[in-house]
Amino acid sequence: MVNKKSKMTPLRYDFIPGPYDVICAKGKAAKSHSGNQFFRQLIQHALPVYREATSKFEKSMIVSEVVDEVRSRASSEKKNIGGKQGGGFVKRNTSDGLYYEVGDHFAREKVGQSLRDGLSAIYKSSARAKKQRQKLVSQGVADEFDRLLKRNSFVTRRMHTLSSTAATSVEHQLLLQASSASSSDNEEDDHNKNSNNTNSNNDDDDESYDNQVNAIFSQTNLEILEAFKKNSDLVDQFAEVEYSHKTSVSV
Repeated sequence: MVNKKSKMTPLRYDFIPGPYDVICAKGKAAKSHSGNQFFRQLIQHALPVYREATSKFEKSMIVSEVVDEVRSRASSEKKNIGGKQGGGFVKRNTSDGLYYEVGDHFAREKVGQSLRDGLSAIYKSSARAKKQRQKLVSQGVADEFDRLLKRNSFVTRRMHTLSSTAATSVEHQLLLQASSASSSDNEEDDHNKNSNNTNSNNDDDDESYDNQVNAIFSQTNLEILEAFKKNSDLVDQFAEVEYSHKTSVSV
């Protein structure tokens, strides 16, 4: 007697998978078979209930229902066409070319894995949608913050100062580079020595100027942050903008 829980039951030599038989195999032929298509529909219908299941017993019962439904449909089809078809979950043996009906363990594993794969696809889709929503919120909030900052007179003045400082820094760097290039073109030994001294002095001046620029930027950042702390209206506006964008995207 065949142990149906773990072993495979050989089917007739002329067995052909019926419209409700699930072919346990990979490939286009198995995927496109009507029984496999029906099986995927059962899985999709069972997913919402399986997702809400809170215990292993509940999940086990859902798996049993899917297995029983497939076998019931296949068995009914077998009776209708003279007993030559209908095996439920079937698998072809590559060594002898015959079809076998798989045991309960294999069938339940297939159903359980299909349900888990279905949930995984749902969770991934949900994660992608959440990430897209967060991206839209971040972009919208950043644009609104930029507009709020530009309307603030103190911040505008400080940003203008930073822009002027940055422009002056670029001009300073260009002048130093031009001076260094001019000095290096002198081919006389005495002039080369003077040029080296000049380059050394330029490097010192360049470093000193960069330190000054960095100090200005750091001080400006601190002043802007301090202005935010003292301006409760601006902080409230930021919070309102962030909240409105989050709620508008989630609707």
